[in-house]
Amino acid sequence: MVHVPERKLVTVTKAPFRGVGLLMGGAGYLVKGVGKGLCRVGDKVGMGKSGGKWVPEADWIDEQVQKVNKANVVKKEIKIFDEKGARLWRGDEDCHSVTSAGSICDEKAVKEFC
Repeated sequence: MVHVPERKLVTVTKAPFRGVGLLMGGAGYLVKGVGKGLCRVGDKVGMGKSGGKWVPEADWIDEQVQKVNKANVVKKEIKIFDEKGARLWRGDEDCHSVTSAGSICDEKAVKEFC
């Protein structure tokens, strides 16, 4: 491969055009960058597209019924103490851990390993 340089006359003749092209290209890149930035800011500030969405009527009705049902749910009050201040649960079962399941190990096997 051989590099063939441009003649001096051609370089001097094209220099003003190259300068103007560089200036316009720089301004274009600047405008392009600002424009893209403005587009991004506009998308964020615009808060999405308007117009809603299309859904089947049955789905919409079900959604509205669910909203009403959630609003009408009455929270059950859990009583821990009665009016006199006594507990409503038996303390013996809660104080100790009780298991009704048997052991998965044989007593003989446990004695052999221990």
